Amino acid sequence: MRGTIFSKFVKNQWVDVVMSILAQLYFLFPWIQTESGNYNVIMYLARGFWLQDFSSMLKMDFPMLQALGKNDVQEISILFQMLLWIMMAVWIMSILILILTLLRKETRWLLPAMNVLAVIPNYFWTVSVSWTGDALPVIHLLYPMSLIFLNGIWLVAEKMAEAWDEAARNKKEEDERRRLYKKERKRRLYFPGRYSGLYYQMLWKDLKFRWRDVCFLFLAGFLTAMFLFTGVGMLNIFSSSHGEEQALLGAGLVEIMRDFLIVMVLIALFLVTLVLSFYRQRRAESTGLLETLGIRSDARFAAWIREIVLCFAAAGIAGMAAGTLLIQLFRSVAGYFAPELGDLGNVTVFSYLWTAGGVFLIELVGFAISHDMEAARSSTDGRATAARAEKMPGRLKWLWLLIACILAGWCICRYAERRTGESIFFLSLFLLCLAVVIRNAWAILITWREKQPEVYIREIPRGHMIRYRFRTTVRYVSLLTIVHICVLFFFGVRLVSNQIAEDPESLFPYDYVFLANETDEELLGEFQEACDAELSTYPMVRATTVDNTEMPDDMRQPMIPQGQNIGISESTYRQLKDALGEKAEELKLDDEGNFVHIVYQQDVAAKAKPVDWYLGLETPYVHIGTPVYPYNMLDRETIFPPRQITGEETESLIGCFRQGKYENLIVFSDAYFEEAHREVEEGSTQLVLAEVPEENQEQAHTYMEAFQEAHQEDEAHDSMVKSAYAKEEAVRQRYVERMADMTVNGCLILMLLAISLFLLHVKVKMELPQMQKRYQFMECFGMRQTERVRTERREVSRFLWIPLLLSAVFVPVFTGIVFRLREFDAGDIRAYLLCWAGLAAIYLAVQLLNLKILEYDVTKKVEETIRKERPLQAKNDR
Repeated sequence: MRGTIFSKFVKNQWVDVVMSILAQLYFLFPWIQTESGNYNVIMYLARGFWLQDFSSMLKMDFPMLQALGKNDVQEISILFQMLLWIMMAVWIMSILILILTLLRKETRWLLPAMNVLAVIPNYFWTVSVSWTGDALPVIHLLYPMSLIFLNGIWLVAEKMAEAWDEAARNKKEEDERRRLYKKERKRRLYFPGRYSGLYYQMLWKDLKFRWRDVCFLFLAGFLTAMFLFTGVGMLNIFSSSHGEEQALLGAGLVEIMRDFLIVMVLIALFLVTLVLSFYRQRRAESTGLLETLGIRSDARFAAWIREIVLCFAAAGIAGMAAGTLLIQLFRSVAGYFAPELGDLGNVTVFSYLWTAGGVFLIELVGFAISHDMEAARSSTDGRATAARAEKMPGRLKWLWLLIACILAGWCICRYAERRTGESIFFLSLFLLCLAVVIRNAWAILITWREKQPEVYIREIPRGHMIRYRFRTTVRYVSLLTIVHICVLFFFGVRLVSNQIAEDPESLFPYDYVFLANETDEELLGEFQEACDAELSTYPMVRATTVDNTEMPDDMRQPMIPQGQNIGISESTYRQLKDALGEKAEELKLDDEGNFVHIVYQQDVAAKAKPVDWYLGLETPYVHIGTPVYPYNMLDRETIFPPRQITGEETESLIGCFRQGKYENLIVFSDAYFEEAHREVEEGSTQLVLAEVPEENQEQAHTYMEAFQEAHQEDEAHDSMVKSAYAKEEAVRQRYVERMADMTVNGCLILMLLAISLFLLHVKVKMELPQMQKRYQFMECFGMRQTERVRTERREVSRFLWIPLLLSAVFVPVFTGIVFRLREFDAGDIRAYLLCWAGLAAIYLAVQLLNLKILEYDVTKKVEETIRKERPLQAKNDR
């Protein structure tokens, strides 16, 4: 009995107990602050009772009241006593509530009375205190008023507790009903034995009957595993031989594979979700049949899970085996046709483990999403599942469209900034927003058409399936649009820009570049004399920026590596321009060094990079001297003063040795540079450009090695930044990187092309049985063969033309952004468009060929079905 009472007490009246205890703390607080001390209500009433003259006590405790008249003080005294006695009554009532609650008595009538007592005297007391001005402390006004809020909170908490208790009781009753229902259901559906072999034979025959659906499910898992393993494996072999440590910095082979894996995971997730969703729909009829035959739900679910687990397991093994063959083929072909790539390394066991884990997660998420999409369908008779229309967006479609458009526009703006240019993150976010835009904009268009009878009736034969399979249609259109944008822009830009880039020989105007100082005069003199070198020497400083990585860093700590560039004066900039026969730009620099001009030393095939990635800011933070660490975060702006970029250009004035990641030229005004050059005590101070006859190149390399040996301290900051650079080695590295870059991106484009062709086949083949039934009805309805065939072909072709038209809107936008970021001139743009047109023509030709094959196959099978059904229909009519 005690346990029951305590349980009821905890559920129903714990609010009164808690609030009563809080009320005791409130009333015991000594809020009455006087000259003689601080008192609570009972203490001050007892003091007044002891002195027997409340007015005199107030004058003594609050000297500023003596400035008021006798009648005013008397009135305040009466109101104050009334306030205290009422507060005392409320205090007693709170104690009474606590006692009655603990005794399990009814207390709800006391709380409204407490609220009335708290409100009425506070009104008169507030008016009275306002007469006194500053005679009484503010707390004497605020504290009694807070009693109203305390009682209000008490009342609201009690109402919430009642609602909570009611909800808890309802939940308990519902849980009890469910428990009894499950118990009764388990009793009625109890199956003491096992199904006979006939059940498993029926499952096997049903699986063979749906062999096309199983093949598509297998192919989805196979392509996912193969391409994912290929990406992970190529990332593995390139990271061991051609990562950033090996100075291949144009787009970075490791970065290329990383971007591909991000896109691949996104596409694979869509692909697996779509195929699983269609597979569940096609399997719905057999599931309904099993349910009618009395097969338990657990057995039906186990059969479904066995199917997809075995199918995906076999697909994963086959995909990784095929990926292994592809990588070995790539290594063999690269070794034969491109020996400059050197040893590409081997695929390790971690590639298989990472691929298996990635495929498992993709398929698990795809299964969860497809399960949620089909949950509403399976709540009814499974035999009618495939015949239900898919739900369209509801009332919030305009809001989602607006949010997606704003976010997509923001992504484009961020993509157009150099510090975040060509970022896979913002492109992926844009593509997701584009999918949301397509979904909601299409729903709005369909809703508008349904409200226009003349338009809706005319579009029924061609547009019915879009409305009937809306979500599926949107998913396929969105995914194919993403694939087309990736092929024609993201990976296409990397492939084409390497094709049109100027010859590496022209990117390095000097044979050797030395970053020297005064201690190197003797060695450079010997180098000039022994190698018959022609030297050009210019003053320079090492210009270091805060951050040289795109990855987020802990801003509280010094960021490593820091960006190392070359600082020169405006005069040196003009001399370097004149030496190459080029016209210098007009610079807007100041004597304080706040304004700088940046010369990005890279070619058009390299991704645009800022000189400083610190916090993604447009303003670079530049320190004159070598990298600084450690330093205090609060001193960062003092050590690295922010500079304003007043001009930018992409040009190779001394050589694109680090493709814009390092060794860019930062131009300062002559006045600021002279002061900085005079005060600098660390790093290189002389930029020495050397031209050496070809017959002396080997000897020159010996001197360059000796020079680097003397500057080991300068090179210790970052293995990518050297104290001397040679043209021959840089040209070879650039050739290797371009060849590998084009090879990898070409392979990625072929992979995405295969995925797009497969998606179109999946869409058409899985809906073919429904198309056959639908066009049989159309034929009975009186549709002529010519119009029927035209509608059949349009139903297939729109999944090519709509994504291509959407891609045609955004591919030029992003391509124009790349033109601006990489500073393409008219000749570069012309060459790019010619080369890109060839790529687009081949891609479009393959897509058209695939489309024509599908159109022919669909029309042939649909029309054959109609011809076969005509005799049966005529016989039935007779």
